[in-house]
Amino acid sequence: MAHEFIYDQIKEHELRYNTPFLGYFSPNGEVYSFNDKNNIGTHYLPSHPVPQTYLKYISYVINNQFKNGSYGTFLKENKPEQYKELVEEDIDELVFRNYDSYNSGIVTPYEEFYKELLVEVDELTEKIRSQFYTMNDKFKLDLLKFFVDAYKEGSFIKSTGRKTRIDSPVLLEKKLLEENNIDRDMNIFEINNLIEKTSSKQMLTFFKDICVRILGYDSIEKFDVNEKELVIPENEEEYDKFFFSTPRVITTSHYDIFDRYYNYILMDWYIKKVPRQIYNEKTGKFEEELPFVNTHIEQKEEAVREELLCLRKAYSPKERIQFMRK
Repeated sequence: MAHEFIYDQIKEHELRYNTPFLGYFSPNGEVYSFNDKNNIGTHYLPSHPVPQTYLKYISYVINNQFKNGSYGTFLKENKPEQYKELVEEDIDELVFRNYDSYNSGIVTPYEEFYKELLVEVDELTEKIRSQFYTMNDKFKLDLLKFFVDAYKEGSFIKSTGRKTRIDSPVLLEKKLLEENNIDRDMNIFEINNLIEKTSSKQMLTFFKDICVRILGYDSIEKFDVNEKELVIPENEEEYDKFFFSTPRVITTSHYDIFDRYYNYILMDWYIKKVPRQIYNEKTGKFEEELPFVNTHIEQKEEAVREELLCLRKAYSPKERIQFMRK
């Protein structure tokens, strides 16, 4: 079934926050907004409850791997001249900016940490069963289940094959000052704001990738080819012209993109397909899913693709609304 085209919801958010809409489709087609008045239009949003859950449990691997040496070895091999500074300052910086797991994961032994994770899964599952839940609760539960699998074998890096590197605040400040040509003494608040945003971005470096490739959520973003900022018109009439001339991008790991996103492709949106990863219980690792080949499905998809191409050639974006699927 084709996802409903959420024009009204996008319009409401963009006019309210004056920033491009950012969000996700759940595997069932529900829409999750990631727009926020304080830190809008970014996946690197520590104030949002779902990334906040991610930060809580991704931080443990950083500290835990420091303790057993493997993560420290990775840092030493990649930045030997800065290794001492990285080791001594990064964890303190995470604690200072609340990117640690509320101090619990940082000091908790692995067995207790894993038990804490399972307890949170059970509590959130019970909340959802009782019907007193939000859409974000369901998203958080899927994310928590990912961490259960990722930590099941005791090594997040081994399970996911991913490493998270955080620059120390001293090195980060130096880098940002050079890149942005900022006078530190004259712009201390500006540089501190840049450091906080960059630290958050480094901590959440593959959050979206996990959501899309592993959890089955599809991201909704502006089409950022040249990384140019989209200026949202304040006038509703001007906004409509802007919207229909500004297609966005959806990143998905689902196969049935022409049926699933028929209405969006019809409106010129770009669908970016990435490989799906699934957890292998035998190996304890997340592995790329083998491609599923079905000639009948492929023929059907091709027919839908041709139909969409014809409609896009024959009608303007506003005229195509009448052909949307429900």
